[in-house]
Amino acid sequence: MTRPLVEVDPTTDAEWRAVSTEHGTLFESPPWLASIRDGFGVEVKAVLDPEARTGFAVGFVDDEIGPRLVALPFSDYCRPLGVMDMAGWQRLAGPYLDSKIPFRMRSRTLDVLTDDERLFERGRYSWHGVELRAAEEEQWSGLAPGARQNVRRARRERVAVSASTGREPLRRFESLHRQLRHMKYRMLSQPPEYFDALHGNFGDDLVVLEATVDEVVVAAVVLLRWRTTAYYKFNASTPEASPLRANDLLMWEAIRHATTVWGCGDLDLGLSHLDQPGLLRYKGKYATQTDDIIAWSTVETGDETRALIVRDRANELVVRATADGATTDALVHASRELYRLFC
Repeated sequence: MTRPLVEVDPTTDAEWRAVSTEHGTLFESPPWLASIRDGFGVEVKAVLDPEARTGFAVGFVDDEIGPRLVALPFSDYCRPLGVMDMAGWQRLAGPYLDSKIPFRMRSRTLDVLTDDERLFERGRYSWHGVELRAAEEEQWSGLAPGARQNVRRARRERVAVSASTGREPLRRFESLHRQLRHMKYRMLSQPPEYFDALHGNFGDDLVVLEATVDEVVVAAVVLLRWRTTAYYKFNASTPEASPLRANDLLMWEAIRHATTVWGCGDLDLGLSHLDQPGLLRYKGKYATQTDDIIAWSTVETGDETRALIVRDRANELVVRATADGATTDALVHASRELYRLFC
């Protein structure tokens, strides 16, 4: 007799925490899912088979685009917990994929998704990671020569790196992040409520590394920890950081912090778009592991007319909101109103 699945709130359920600790990544963890809920107002839900110790979480979004199921919103990738075959995948995800609600998911390479005829591949990204189990000297010697050269240069330029927890360093990062996305990319940053949620849900498992010159912050990184993996989740810098090679020093210090302070075995460098050659080269200098991230959808290309129209209009509004002279208040308001349309 087939055991019934249990619907749970993955942000609070003790069994989900146990299964996600055993099988999951940051992106299925209770603090991450709670941050999505609290920061973006997304309903997060999950099904769980406690006996088989398998589960699957999705976010339900209903806005101007229409209802949709996303596994998981604003996450680099997602996986069905403890599932290794089509039968397990069908049991957990079948009700979502067979519903009339469009389903979207990004996952690192997973054969059961490739074999599911209900899913269409909608894009590919690159993933980089760093294995941290070697001694520091071995990790240093394993870096690309250009990386070591840039770290030495940053130190000669008197770039200093400090690690801090607490809301205030995260506010400084948020401001730097907003300025970078506004001035360089004409994009919105995440709303302040999201960073509030990350701080509240992760506590000391969130650290901000700041690179300073003469006590002025020129670049910063936000690291998150789940289980024995650190996640290089956000990075922002000023134009002055590039000639100083501050970001290379931050990456090396992120490796050292994850290893010596947190005792992690891996550092996840996250998702990169394939049309970002500079970012790919930067991560490639440090990565010891690479993989593909594949975007899947139950909707074929050409069947998303409403979504395309809404997102095109949202992009037009973003361009206006990020025009020269935009105030912080205007940027924050726009991020609150528009950001979730892009999940």
